[in-house]
Amino acid sequence: MSSSNYKSNSYFSHEFPLAISPQKRQKELALHAHDFMELVVVIAGRGLHYTQTEKYEIQRGSVFVIQPGHAHGFLETRSLHLVNILFDLSWFDRLTAEIP
Repeated sequence: MSSSNYKSNSYFSHEFPLAISPQKRQKELALHAHDFMELVVVIAGRGLHYTQTEKYEIQRGSVFVIQPGHAHGFLETRSLHLVNILFDLSWFDRLTAEIP
């Protein structure tokens, strides 16, 4: 199954590698991956979150982390409201490398 790949430069500035992306009425979304971490918080509704190997139900209160390069998507969404907190770990690696 093919998937899209989202790049961090579409979401972050070079100064700060964090973005908060509320998704009101998250629709079904095909498998996709990104080169950044994603913390997903389900605010309302329900649906199925899926990866290349599994599917699981999500609902209000569900929280999960998507690792860079890990393809995932959403199915059977019903009034699904999410908050996606996106962050680029490589920025933190560069920052800590500068600490003596």
